[in-house]
Amino acid sequence: MIYIGLILDFLINLFLPINSYFIIGNIDKNKIFYVIVVGIILDILFRRWFLYLVLLLSFYFILKIIKIKKRYRLGVNILVYVVFFNFTYLMFGYVGNYYLWDFIFGLGLQVIYLKVIKVLFG
Repeated sequence: MIYIGLILDFLINLFLPINSYFIIGNIDKNKIFYVIVVGIILDILFRRWFLYLVLLLSFYFILKIIKIKKRYRLGVNILVYVVFFNFTYLMFGYVGNYYLWDFIFGLGLQVIYLKVIKVLFG
C-alpha cells in the first residue's frame, strides 16, 4: 500500500503545490522492506539524504510498538499526518504563506485517501 501512496503523492506534487504525504497513511501495516525502499526513493527524489528514511522508520517502529484498536485507526493516522507534516515543514525549511492552505488541503486529501484505501483493501 505504501507504493500506491508514493505514486499518488508524486502525481499530486506534480500537478498541485500540496504535500499530501499519502505514504504515511497506515504505515504500520506495511513491511519494513517497503518502508525502507520508499524512504530511499524519497531521499533520492528530494535530495534529503537519509532524512525521509529515518522519519519513516521512526514512525513505522513507533506505530508497531503501540497497539492501535481498529476504531481509533483513522484518528491515529490523522495525528501521525499532522506530526509528520509539521515536522517536515519545519525541518526542511519550507517557508511560505501557504502553510495553512497546504495543511488543510493535505489533511482533507489524507482523510479521503484513508477512506478509499479502507474500502478497497479492507
